[in-house]
Amino acid sequence: MDRVKDFLHDYSDVFLATLIIVAMVSVVYVNLNTIFDDNPVVMAQPASGGSTAEPGTGSDSPLIVELPSDELEDNELPPEEMRHEDDASDEGADAAPADETPTTPSQTPSAPPAAGETVEITIPNGTPGIGIAQILVDNQLLPDTTSFVQAAETLELSLKLKSGTFQIPAGSSPEEMVRIIAGQ
Repeated sequence: MDRVKDFLHDYSDVFLATLIIVAMVSVVYVNLNTIFDDNPVVMAQPASGGSTAEPGTGSDSPLIVELPSDELEDNELPPEEMRHEDDASDEGADAAPADETPTTPSQTPSAPPAAGETVEITIPNGTPGIGIAQILVDNQLLPDTTSFVQAAETLELSLKLKSGTFQIPAGSSPEEMVRIIAGQ
């Protein structure tokens, strides 16, 4: 029995130090996982020579690569189907396939929204700024994606853009759209 007491007395400081290290590592691990919990999406710009562009796409269009993520929930639609759900029901056409990339041309509403009209857009979780701008272009709220991206960078709100459903008044400036989507 004395041997056990001596062992515990001699090595109690080592046990305590190990316990503290395990606690610190677990706290750091949990905090880092919380910070980096979003759906990872990588945006890559093609080389300035334009030789890496796919046939049929402009050399200045960005390439968006979605990394594998968890399976979609039962009630969640892929981004292509969510954007064009109204178009498909109006025209009786099928929604875009789930494996289609966001850079391919897709159906757009036939007429641009009238000034003063409010357009409801849905932004999927993990969509980068250029993807949000493309959704706005698809809904004919913006003529091109660059104005939205530049406005987000100028207002320093590019990291605060949120996912969800938003009411955007037609004819709004890109700065106003950035503020609405960032919740400002």
